[in-house]
Amino acid sequence: MDKFKRMKSKLLVLGLCLMLAAGAYSEPVARGVGVSGAGLRYAQTDSLETGAFVLLKVEVPTGKRIVGVLLTSTMGEIRYYDESDNGEDIIVGERYWAINEKEWAVGRVVKDNTQENTYQPTVIMSTDGEPLEAVLMLPEQDLTGSDVVVILITAENIEDKYGNIVEGPVYYSSKIAGEKLEPGGVYIWETQPVRMEDLDNNLNITPLYQTNITSQVGSGEYSGITYISGNQYAVVHDKLNGGGLTLFDIPLYPDGSVGRISKSVPAGTSESAVSSRDNEGVAYVNGKLFISAEADQSIREYTLQGKETGRALDVPSDLKSDKIQGNAGFEALTYNAKTECFWTVTEKPLLADEETFLGLLRLQSFGKNLKPAGRALYLMDNPNKSEDEVRLAYAYVHGVPALAALDDGRLIVLEREVYVPNGNVLIKALGARTWTKLYLVDPVNDKSGILRKSLLTSFITSSLNLANFEGMCLGPTLEDGSQVLILIADSQNGSGGLTKEYIKILLIK
Repeated sequence: MDKFKRMKSKLLVLGLCLMLAAGAYSEPVARGVGVSGAGLRYAQTDSLETGAFVLLKVEVPTGKRIVGVLLTSTMGEIRYYDESDNGEDIIVGERYWAINEKEWAVGRVVKDNTQENTYQPTVIMSTDGEPLEAVLMLPEQDLTGSDVVVILITAENIEDKYGNIVEGPVYYSSKIAGEKLEPGGVYIWETQPVRMEDLDNNLNITPLYQTNITSQVGSGEYSGITYISGNQYAVVHDKLNGGGLTLFDIPLYPDGSVGRISKSVPAGTSESAVSSRDNEGVAYVNGKLFISAEADQSIREYTLQGKETGRALDVPSDLKSDKIQGNAGFEALTYNAKTECFWTVTEKPLLADEETFLGLLRLQSFGKNLKPAGRALYLMDNPNKSEDEVRLAYAYVHGVPALAALDDGRLIVLEREVYVPNGNVLIKALGARTWTKLYLVDPVNDKSGILRKSLLTSFITSSLNLANFEGMCLGPTLEDGSQVLILIADSQNGSGGLTKEYIKILLIK
């Protein structure tokens, strides 16, 4: 669009910022305001097709060195102006901003296959303990019904996985209510991000037994589990037809140990002509089952006999199959009868979020009317394996495959990382590892931009007991009042003898 020109003088920028800070503009900005370099553009037009001017004022944590800023939206994407090589303005998706510490300039990092180009909105001030103020111009867009999340990435001394004190990234975040950005309008966003600290937690989890059940149920690909009643559970086998539904009978003794398990396949599964949906998660809801399918990002309702009812959750457009990384969609699904609320999340970041390199996931809830409800951002831990190790691995996955919804609205989140090195059978067996972590989050009451989380328990499995836990659900309450939490592993059909089918019992008190 040739209406947008560049200006050479930074005095105009300062003037705009002073007027913004003083609240002088509530009406559309007069033409003739712009920024040299990149960022705001001079609007030489009688119309107001200039986008919306935004002054972002972020309180900088005292004594912290900022190395990056991310402005994102809980629903959909924030659109930016950018300039192509031929000088025409185009609209691009959200971008990660890197901080140039020397000049305190914020740069929007644009990624492609060959290079990184930096376009800089103008930063007016960023000193120790003072606000960071950035002037942006965003295209006209409607952000109502969403929250804009501001994430500060600071460089701080932290303890690495080996116990060494190193400088690493620490995240601060906060939310701003989204609004409709009108062309030429001026908006001031002020926020004070808070550090991601442990969520207050009153749960005690005791890990008990990891039981090999291969001889009882056979090798398979069991990726989801939900409790029905008594000893009965619905388990999803992701390579079976239809919804992939199987039924397990899992008796538990008073101490939480597992009795002999039996399995059956309902007629709706065995007789279905539907295949290749890659069913992953399952939730029991009022006598029916909802099953998430990763191949098409659907969450359909089934009877206990495995037949489709025709009902399904109304998945938002920004979580559909064209928005996800390959084989990294809805694995997790949970429902709580007291809150009458579903929760799901993609296993890995969406394509739009992948480029931030933050491991940022979008937790999505649905009401009993099957319509979308709340949305929250969840940040995964940094992986244990380096990029080079991942690139050379025989098999590797890192993500969130399961959730469990509690009666008070909180969620237990299962993060797991699986690594199998390349090489012969012995090298694979000796080097294979899985890291499993259970975190507690509160998506209903936690108002920070990224959910705070509390580690409930973690464990590592290796060659002797290697377990890829992908399913999780709350089970019955034992005689002593303990709530059972059950994990089920996906052996990928035995993986050539490397893995087994496992159930792991944990007790919540």
